[in-house]
Amino acid sequence: MSNTTNNKIKQLRDKILSFEYPYDASVWDQLEAKLNTASSGYNFSVAVLSSAALMVGLIALSFALNSTRKAENTMETAVLPVESVDPEMNRLSENNQKKSADVIPETTTVYSVDNNLDRREVVRPMDHYERNIESRELETKEQLDELEIKESGSNEKLDTKTSDHQTTVPQITPSRNSICSGSKLDIEISGKITGCQILVDGNYYEAMEKMSIVFAHSGEQKIELFDKEGKLLNDRAIMVYAAPEPEIETEQTIEFGGRPVLEFSSSFVRGNKYAWFINDEYHSDNTEGYRLLRQRGSLSIRLEIVNKFGCSNYSTEYIHADRDYNLLAPNSFSPNGDGRNETWMPAGLDLVDGSFVLEVFDRNQQLVYRTSSFSEPWNGDINGSPAPSGDFYMWQAVVLTEKFGKQVYRGRILVL
Repeated sequence: MSNTTNNKIKQLRDKILSFEYPYDASVWDQLEAKLNTASSGYNFSVAVLSSAALMVGLIALSFALNSTRKAENTMETAVLPVESVDPEMNRLSENNQKKSADVIPETTTVYSVDNNLDRREVVRPMDHYERNIESRELETKEQLDELEIKESGSNEKLDTKTSDHQTTVPQITPSRNSICSGSKLDIEISGKITGCQILVDGNYYEAMEKMSIVFAHSGEQKIELFDKEGKLLNDRAIMVYAAPEPEIETEQTIEFGGRPVLEFSSSFVRGNKYAWFINDEYHSDNTEGYRLLRQRGSLSIRLEIVNKFGCSNYSTEYIHADRDYNLLAPNSFSPNGDGRNETWMPAGLDLVDGSFVLEVFDRNQQLVYRTSSFSEPWNGDINGSPAPSGDFYMWQAVVLTEKFGKQVYRGRILVL
């Protein structure tokens, strides 16, 4: 009977050994001794049931230990509280516990079992590990602070270098940031510019501390500074607005009465302001105008335009008149009753689209004739008497028209 029980216990023992959990080998020897004692002093069935209950407890404990080990992913050592049967067994158990403790890494949580309390307590023998973590964190913080200080110092050095770079690189300072094409722009260049050149509007010039430049093209242009090796040192953007381009169209015509008229005009652009000058005298602010060519010779016509950007430009043309125009007034007449040249009247006053006043004066500047009608010519009568033959008289005509404004004509008459 005892042998049969031992065989059953060994089979259970082999199955339990297949589970992976730490154990104390002396427990089996103690169990076997107790069973042998139980088989001689107690009923065999009671011994078998006791051993089976103990086995179930051991299996449950193994499952619990395995589950705990998998959850915490740490190595654990479990020591079961068993009453000491033999001093030698206790010694072996202590050795096994020491061996297990020897292989526990620093991060292992150790469970120790108090024989008196029959419960497990968590023991934290690795407080020095936490101190190591704290010291490492402290070292890391000190390293970061040191790194931050180094980076701050490097930034200060970088800023210093950048500042030095800005002070050493020649600087371009224009008198203004925008300008009209064709206008002069004053610039100043500070720094070392010996042997340097500037590129403006596609042309290179020798760089000087103070200089003036002119942009021929509109749009955003650049002033570029190069050293003697052709390396770009600095540049400056300038907005260049297009200046207007005045175009003058002229035409000479002969109106009724033989009046030579000059017509001039220019194309209209919204926002532009126009000003016409004839022989440097202001004439009008329209896009077109007229001029009566009264004197033989040349005259100048200048058109000035200012656009919406404030940019101005002008254009000038020269016109030549082939003959004088003095209202086509005759130089003499003969009021002698022969029926030829009996009266005097300037032919140009015939088609005046306005008003006029014609006056005749003697050599003493006394008024002898006055009229405002072309149909009332002077017949040579002075206060009821015929004008003496061979005398010269001065005449003046003031003409007011919408097209030409006020015009004053003067001349001399010989009475034959």
